[in-house]
Amino acid sequence: MLRTTTNTNHNAADFADAALASLALNAEAAATAALRRVGGTAVEWGRRSGSHLNTSRLAAASLPDARVFGRPAHGDRRPECGIVTLIDSSGSMGAGVVKDGAYLGSRRRVARSIAVGIAAAARRCGLASIVGHHGDNGRGPELVAHRTTRGVLNGPSYGGNSDAWAVAEFCRLVEMPAVQTVFVLVCDGSPNGDEAEHRAVAAEALAWMRRASVSFVLAYIGDDQGGLDRARLDWGAQRVADCRADMTALTAVMIRAVAAARR
Repeated sequence: MLRTTTNTNHNAADFADAALASLALNAEAAATAALRRVGGTAVEWGRRSGSHLNTSRLAAASLPDARVFGRPAHGDRRPECGIVTLIDSSGSMGAGVVKDGAYLGSRRRVARSIAVGIAAAARRCGLASIVGHHGDNGRGPELVAHRTTRGVLNGPSYGGNSDAWAVAEFCRLVEMPAVQTVFVLVCDGSPNGDEAEHRAVAAEALAWMRRASVSFVLAYIGDDQGGLDRARLDWGAQRVADCRADMTALTAVMIRAVAAARR
């Protein structure tokens, strides 16, 4: 099982457009409003090695005695709370997004901006975070976990997908970052294949997550009501945030997830 974290190292210049940078900030604000209800993880900074990277001190990394790392104050024990964000990077996510008359680029770029915003919120709240992509590379399904948010913004593009399979496999292959985890899928609600089969796999994934103290959230960024309705049927309406208009819907759904993860 892969054990990793995603360090927050992006800045405004890493976004393809200023509107995407603004979207990331909106996502960060929406997620922070929910995650601030969770006690943060104390980090011991000023170390030569560790699982956390102090990106504000990267300029000093080349110095002989650079101490740009940190480790959780709890030692080797897993943090109490964390967040995973998985990005649907399938073919349908290549569709364009227009908001308030402005073209933001593909749904994929929108999803990446939301994901790094959530990762930034996790860092702000002192929580462990992992961000990944999923899709089909033409030979079969593929999953990627990123070491940095800059890597997220330059992530892969795929073809077909099965969101439910990806969620289940990501949970199986990647160690959850904390004892209690909120898992966010950013997608357009358009998985390939048989709907009944996909719904069954989603139900199995949700059952596994309940047993593992993982709470699920879906951030919907498609452009049609049909995709939203399918997402609600697949995952449960209370777990789906309609983020088409703005990111504020994410806050209420994440608050429910945070509460469920802490039970």
